[in-house]
Amino acid sequence: MAMQNHDLTRDIVYVHYPTVPSTMDAIKEHLIHQKPLWLVCSAATQSAGRGTTGRTWVSTAGNVFVTIAMRESLLPIVSHRMKLWALVGLAQCAALREICPWVPARLKWPNDVLVEGQKLSGSLIEHHGDHFLIGIGLNVAHCPEVSSEGGRQPTSLAMHCTQEDRPCPDAQTVVHSVVTHLHRSVCGPQPMPEAEILRQYSSEVDWSQQYVTRKEDGSRGRLIQPRSLDEFGGLVFTDVETGQEGVQHASYFD
Repeated sequence: MAMQNHDLTRDIVYVHYPTVPSTMDAIKEHLIHQKPLWLVCSAATQSAGRGTTGRTWVSTAGNVFVTIAMRESLLPIVSHRMKLWALVGLAQCAALREICPWVPARLKWPNDVLVEGQKLSGSLIEHHGDHFLIGIGLNVAHCPEVSSEGGRQPTSLAMHCTQEDRPCPDAQTVVHSVVTHLHRSVCGPQPMPEAEILRQYSSEVDWSQQYVTRKEDGSRGRLIQPRSLDEFGGLVFTDVETGQEGVQHASYFD
């Protein structure tokens, strides 16, 4: 059974489950019956969590598993809707800087947070009815093994807190901080200009990291070196093997 409370100050409804197949699926069931401006569905564990391109997301209790449903009317500017992935990344960095300022969190375009080159979190954005669904998995207490599908070496907040002899926050503290920062960027009195969104996002990216592209079937592709963002938020890169330059654009919305 889910625990639910209503945040009257920001019109955010929080729902928390002990376990669900995935928070992305659970929140869709809630949206059948209620359509608040913001609905936040988290779970202690997931039995069928998923990442981008349908990859499995290991869901051990103690980590963050959350989906945020945000009414699309809150982003009236079309270009801002297409920059939602950047706002999500910035909200995670701001939350981590607030809770664990000793953890050097950086972004990996378009949907991951890294710490010293290792993966701390990933996000997935879908469009469902009149809401955007923002799924976030963030390693707090546990560091999952690299899946058989490959991917970057993971890390956790607990590992870095232990190294610094600092207390590790709990998953729900991280959830509330991320939601608060995302809400502030979307519903604040002065919406952030598009160019400023990209400028701030670019300043948080770890440009030293090389990326491995993903093919349409989810398998690993070519090694590339990211260079910068173009005016639309696309990643300008150089193919490490051929030296050719290219641009890749994030495509989250179905």
